[in-house]
Amino acid sequence: MKPILIFCTLILASISLKAQEGDPLDKIKAQKVAFLTEKLGLNPATAQKFWPVYNEFSSKKDSINNLRSTQRKEMKDRWDKMSNRQKEAALDFQMQQRFEEAKLEQHYHEKFKKILTIDQVLRLYEAEHEFKMRLIRQLRQKETSQGNNSSQQIISQGVQELETKPSGIQTIN
Repeated sequence: MKPILIFCTLILASISLKAQEGDPLDKIKAQKVAFLTEKLGLNPATAQKFWPVYNEFSSKKDSINNLRSTQRKEMKDRWDKMSNRQKEAALDFQMQQRFEEAKLEQHYHEKFKKILTIDQVLRLYEAEHEFKMRLIRQLRQKETSQGNNSSQQIISQGVQELETKPSGIQTIN
């Protein structure tokens, strides 16, 4: 049991140190790693196989979502000036990106099943959802309590508070 705790502590410490140097979103990702590690109960051997695959999946999914988000913002800004053909093409692009995301998730679902037990795969999906819902709830609470601050400021302040709490995601006050 002690080697597992030492291994997890080293992983979390290195991720935390890297996150402290950069972007607030990196800090949230470090918190997500800690949260998922705890929820999945990974042993060192499984963690060593799982995290590179999960990080690759997460990076590819982020790329798809960022592309879709950028295009959606551009589309929203120009909607009134776009022809019907341009609107159709923009919407078709959005649907294609959703399809690509679904294919990506299916592909990595198969990879996860080769690394994790089926119970761990289920816990992974539940933990991802739980983390996301907690983060959204915390951001909303922060926005409500701080009025007009930007989401980026709220994220940054929330992460600073998270760093002072024990591992896993905690309520931000």
